[in-house]
Amino acid sequence: MSSVEKGSDADTTKKMILGTVLLLLLILGCVSLAVYLTPPPVVS
Repeated sequence: MSSVEKGSDADTTKKMILGTVLLLLLILGCVSLAVYLTPPPVVS
């Protein structure tokens, strides 16, 4: 049972890390897209 519990804990940790990384990538993608779509300020 202890080995199974350790395995489930490891899987949960991996899922949490993977979810966090995916969330950060999603936010980074949205920010980069917004910056890319925003026209640069015209300085005359």
